[in-house]
Amino acid sequence: MATYTYLAADLATGNVLAELPLSGVTFSRALNDAGTISGQVRLGDRRINALDAIRATEPARTCIYVARDGVLVGDYIIWTTTYDSSTQVLQIAGADPLSYFDHRKILPTLPPLLDYQTIARQRLVFSLADQLAIARSLVTTAQAHTGGSIGVTVDASVVSTTTRDITYNGYELKSVADGLRDLAALEQGPDFYFDVTYIAGAPTRRLILGNPHLGVTDPGDNVFEYGGNLIKFTEPRDGSQMVTRMLAVGDGTDADTPIAISEDTALYSDGWRLLEDNTSYSGTITPADLQGHANADRMARSSPIVLPALTVTGDGPPAVGEYLPGDAIRRVIPRNADPYFPAGSDRTLRLISFEVHPPSGNALETVDLVVSSVLEAA
Repeated sequence: MATYTYLAADLATGNVLAELPLSGVTFSRALNDAGTISGQVRLGDRRINALDAIRATEPARTCIYVARDGVLVGDYIIWTTTYDSSTQVLQIAGADPLSYFDHRKILPTLPPLLDYQTIARQRLVFSLADQLAIARSLVTTAQAHTGGSIGVTVDASVVSTTTRDITYNGYELKSVADGLRDLAALEQGPDFYFDVTYIAGAPTRRLILGNPHLGVTDPGDNVFEYGGNLIKFTEPRDGSQMVTRMLAVGDGTDADTPIAISEDTALYSDGWRLLEDNTSYSGTITPADLQGHANADRMARSSPIVLPALTVTGDGPPAVGEYLPGDAIRRVIPRNADPYFPAGSDRTLRLISFEVHPPSGNALETVDLVVSSVLEAA
């Protein structure tokens, strides 16, 4: 059985403050979004009080490093704590470093003298810029502000073949995290997540970027078989989000609003009816990128989708830490093992996020896997 340790640390410096005996822990990792953590520590014991758990979990100032058998598998900023005197339990909740950039705006470092017009007139302009360089710049510029660094490192050695023209205006006050998410949402946009690893013995945060996608495309040993390491699965089907005509709306007013349209008219002869939706995209976006949004959004919703979810054993194989968001996994359901798939099913899926439930008492370690939606027509 795996052994988990939870290291409370200072957010700014990364210095470890205490090893906390957390219980009831659940933590997650996600692609292009923030993973989360929750857990609790019981106060009252002199040994725990000596750790100064209250100071070590101060919201917005501390973080939790999660280690599994000594290997770092998660890094979470503590955003809230709740103490209950009836149980003497301190509940903590937090999210990975992307959540910090939800609290930061896309702005260049500011001049020393500010007036009420200064912020609105600030701009970050990227012209034919490598999209990975844009993502790195959003993070490094945010960390260049006084008091703005949480020690995220970026790898500038990887370059992309995709360039973008993007302008971030100060008056938009867009968050850095939303800038990263929007970039990833573009057609052939780069995947990303934040990782943590030991470098020279110190936990080090890293921004991991795809070119454009992250994760292995061959499932290899990432095989989960029903009746073995796959404990249960769900197979929901959803047609409520299907579209045949998609509209992407850019910034503008009234009749001058730019709107790109993408439609698959071939579906109508197959019996499908016209289904429309629209999405809005802020910021200075080129017509080509706006059309790319419309095309990508329509293709992602061009038929009813299946949203498989899997609950697997944490000890594996494969075990927690041996797969990451973006990786291909293989779900195998043997013939006659379940009435939904009487002939069996063997499908390769893409892992988008996973939520880990570490072992507790007699409960085994389990992991809930969420994979990318699968078009029913695929």
